[in-house]
Amino acid sequence: MTDKLAVNPKAKFIFFIDLNTPTWWCRIRGCSDSFNELGRVAASTVWRRWMIEG
Repeated sequence: MTDKLAVNPKAKFIFFIDLNTPTWWCRIRGCSDSFNELGRVAASTVWRRWMIEG
C-alpha cells in the first residue's frame, strides 16, 4: 500500500474479509461449504465447534 500511496496520496482502499469455509478445510474435515450450503452449515454444531476451536 505504501507504494500506491506514494504515487497517489489520496488513494482509498477497500478490504474484504472472506469468512467462508476454505475448500481445503472441507476436503480435510468432510464438512459442507459455508458459501454454497450456508443453511446446512449454520445448523451444524460440529462445524461451529471447529470454527471456534480453529
